[in-house]
Amino acid sequence: MAGRVPATNALTLPGLFSPSTQAYMELAEGSLKREYDKLGIRLLVGVGTSPYQVFSKKEVRLPDDIVGPQMRAAG
Repeated sequence: MAGRVPATNALTLPGLFSPSTQAYMELAEGSLKREYDKLGIRLLVGVGTSPYQVFSKKEVRLPDDIVGPQMRAAG
C-alpha cells in the first residue's frame, strides 16, 4: 500500500503509537480515507508489522552482499 499511498509509511515509525494496528485504523478512518476513496479502496482491517532484520556472520553492507545464501523469514 505504501507504494500507492506514501502517507502509510509514517505508520511504521517507532514510538508514535501503541499498538500500531490501532494507529493504522485511526488514520484509515480519518485522513487516509480520502486517499483510499480516490483509489476505490475500502479498508477492512489494518495490521502493522515491525521491520525485518538480517543477522549474519558475514558483513552485509549492500543488497549484493546477501546474494546466494539461503534465508528464512517469518510470515
